[in-house]
Amino acid sequence: MLTEQVKDIFGQINPLLAAYEESAHPGRNPFRSRRGRDAARLQGIADTGFSGVDSSRTLNPSDWSAIDIKAILRVNRELNQSAVRLVGKNGLDRFQLFRHFPKGWDSGSGEPLSEQSIKTFEMYATQYSDPVKCQPSLFLTRMGHLQLGWEDKEGKRIELEFYSDKVEYFIEALDDEGEVNLNDLAKLIDKLRSVVE
Repeated sequence: MLTEQVKDIFGQINPLLAAYEESAHPGRNPFRSRRGRDAARLQGIADTGFSGVDSSRTLNPSDWSAIDIKAILRVNRELNQSAVRLVGKNGLDRFQLFRHFPKGWDSGSGEPLSEQSIKTFEMYATQYSDPVKCQPSLFLTRMGHLQLGWEDKEGKRIELEFYSDKVEYFIEALDDEGEVNLNDLAKLIDKLRSVVE
């Protein structure tokens, strides 16, 4: 029964990837800073149809162990409305895809999506209630964290990576890279407002 569920999941993933590839800018990924390398790696995996991924573990569900299957099914929830508003339909589609990535998805070293990272991302999205002028792209890092990436009004990169207890950020326009703990999210949001408004 679990194997059938996994087959159904992968039946849903291929159309999501196809929809993403249609909407993406072919060959363009502005997120190349230190924090953007994981995002760029995922972009490459999506663009090449998962080439470089150990297909015996990720694309052939009948060969998986019960542990592999449980890991894939473990993130079985939706994003809250604030997070969906922030990332839009493409981001939601990507989130649905990321929920099912097993341990080892990135050439054997990728971690599955972290539930704690989701909670931190939702906390940020709830506090950042401004109308979205430029919808960020949603990525999954090799460590299993959600990451947002977009460009400000001047075309400068902004990247946020959501950990269980902090948010790491890169704001190119301010030449600012660092981290804030969850109690200081308002300070990060103020910095972001200064470059996106």
